[in-house]
Parts: sequence; C-alpha cells; structure tokens
Amino acid sequence: MNEARTRRREATIAAWANSDWDDVARFIGPNAERFASAWEKARTKMTTAGGGLTFTWCWPALFFGFAWFLYRKQWAVGVVLIILPLVIGYFFSVSAGGGAAIFIAMIAKSTIAQDAVTKIAKIRAAGGGNAEIAAAGGVSVMAGVLGGILLLVELALGLIAAVMDQQAHLASLSAV
Repeated sequence: MNEARTRRREATIAAWANSDWDDVARFIGPNAERFASAWEKARTKMTTAGGGLTFTWCWPALFFGFAWFLYRKQWAVGVVLIILPLVIGYFFSVSAGGGAAIFIAMIAKSTIAQDAVTKIAKIRAAGGGNAEIAAAGGVSVMAGVLGGILLLVELALGLIAAVMDQQAHLASLSAV
C-alpha cells in the first residue's frame, strides 16, 4: 500500500515538474491568466517541498461556491460542496457558514491548477495534443447557470426558513 502511494506521489511531483503554463492555460480556458500565480506557487511548493496546500484567493469561489466549481467543470468538487453542507446540517444541526466559504476561496485556484496538471499529464502520456487538453478543461456555461439557479434556490429556501423560524420564535414569546 505504501509503495503504491509513493509511486502516485512521485508521479504527481513529476507531473508538476514537467508542467507547462501554456498547457495549463489551455486547459483552464477563459481568464486563465488569473490562475498563473496560483499555478506557479503550487508548482514551486510541489517540486521543492513535495506538496501541501497552496493558498491564494478567488472571489468568485467565495461568492458562488459550488456554482463556480461547476462552471469550471470541477464536477466532483461542485457536487461535494452541494451535498456536504446538507449532510452536516442534517446530522449536526449546524452550518459550516463563512469559515468554509473562506477556506474554499483560498484553495479554489490551486485546486483547479492541480486538476489541470494531473489531467494534462494523463493526456500527454496517452499521446494527446493541445486539442485534447482544451477539450478536457475549459468551462461549462450551462453548468454554471444551473449551479447559479440552484444557489439562488438554496438561498431562497434558507431565507424562508429563517423567516419561519423568526415567526415561530415571536409566536412563542407572545403565547407567554
């Protein structure tokens, strides 16, 4: 088990060492230049220190969360960000709140850079070229719109729940 883990880690470090900004920009698609510093920081950290989280800042990820990840075709992250708060809220009756949103905004760009480097390495190993890299990455406007609609529904339901809770609280006070 440790041997397989070591091989994966070495492959990841090699992928970062061999990564090329032009390929990463091609994969990221629109506004790729906004990811350049995150890619460089993550690349330096991965090749010199062997990994670890790289923190940068991403305003769209802070305000739009899962919708932004869906727009960026990060399906797994987007789905986790939809489901995890529901599960946490159901089982623990708490909300992750602003702290989770800030953490997500801090790792968003490096998460996309990591996905880009990993997928580009696989595409290149399979003999793929620039067209395959561009097709594997990019954005999905439709997923972003649907994620935005879902986000609005979630916010509306949260607002309705807060108003109903406040009304119930006021009713209990007037009953006394």
